[in-house]
Amino acid sequence: MKNAIVAARYAKALYDLASEQKIEEKVLNELRATAKGFEASREDFESLISPTVSVEDRRKIVTTVLGKNHSELFTSFVLLLVSKNRLGLFFDIVDAYQNQSDLLHGVTRGVVKSPSPLGPEDRSRLEETVSRVKKKAILEYKQSPELIGGLLARVGSYTFDDSLDTQLRLLYENLNRASGQA
Repeated sequence: MKNAIVAARYAKALYDLASEQKIEEKVLNELRATAKGFEASREDFESLISPTVSVEDRRKIVTTVLGKNHSELFTSFVLLLVSKNRLGLFFDIVDAYQNQSDLLHGVTRGVVKSPSPLGPEDRSRLEETVSRVKKKAILEYKQSPELIGGLLARVGSYTFDDSLDTQLRLLYENLNRASGQA
């Protein structure tokens, strides 16, 4: 929990600085791309945050990895994380920055699981339905073979469960209730 609080503070500070420079979206994209790179080479990332590597060596590695392809603000921020031994919070900072951006733009993110891929028409209908209940929703779609049919959507604090599993469970409970009352 403490890490989440520290990550949120770093993310807010970065977001505020990016807002001043009007590069919030650019920094978000840099955070995402770097997180994806760190995730792809997880072993390298783990060794980069290892206390056995000196701060100076970590700074050199990060400077080389980031190169000239990133904004000065982003590069400075990552180097600050290195010098403060906070690079291990990077993934939490990315999430917190995304949350900060979503909050300020009135966006809610969610995940939709279905047994088979949903077509574009189904996706847009679902997004329209969710947007009536919540703010603007950005949904991530995942195929979930354990679902027999229907779909399960979690958006913010809401859960929309129209899965066949749940429908069958409700039918079973109703039949048990009805047979117990007869």
